[in-house]
Amino acid sequence: MSSSRLEYWRLSGLPARQTQDEKRHDEAVADAKRAIQLAPGSADAAELASYVLAASGHPEEAAVQSEKAMALNLNYPAVYPGTLGDAYRLSGRNEEGIAAFRPMEPEAPDLASSIGGQADNMRTS
Repeated sequence: MSSSRLEYWRLSGLPARQTQDEKRHDEAVADAKRAIQLAPGSADAAELASYVLAASGHPEEAAVQSEKAMALNLNYPAVYPGTLGDAYRLSGRNEEGIAAFRPMEPEAPDLASSIGGQADNMRTS
């Protein structure tokens, strides 16, 4: 495995999420962006970056990365629309956020109904 591939794996997943969880947002954002540079065609790297960017106060960049992740992996996991919905919601794009959560309904009906209950709040904020 190449050294850049090893670096990508080091930066993806748990370390970036752990850094974000510890409120070291600048470091988490830098790690996420580095993972994207090392693996520009990776849907998972884009998804991770979206998660970190949204939680670190960069929702517009997060939406771009989440859209990229979904375009790179057309059979994306159910979590991808949720990350996109969060990015839209945090950037004030509430109707797009609500629409992004809709594909999750068959996979997670309890979550979808919870989100649906919040939709009215999103529409009025």
